[in-house]
Amino acid sequence: MGTSRGIDVSVYQGPQDWAAHKADGVAFAFAFAKASEGRHTRDAHFRQHITGIKAAGLVPGAYHYGWPNQNVDDEAAKTPPL
Repeated sequence: MGTSRGIDVSVYQGPQDWAAHKADGVAFAFAFAKASEGRHTRDAHFRQHITGIKAAGLVPGAYHYGWPNQNVDDEAAKTPPL
């Protein structure tokens, strides 16, 4: 069975050198960037991360960090659009 490696980043990791990630021998096939969290927060580096991931030729993905103490329907309705 083959292995596919990836990385997960958010605003907490700051700007990334995606070309260096790909070239340093740790060949990631994909990368996920945090898009939003809870009812009100968008990740400030999301667009920067996604643009860099694509430019490096990696497969991009995005995720929302949900809060278990918030109503799911309310959280989905109030998450700011990207």
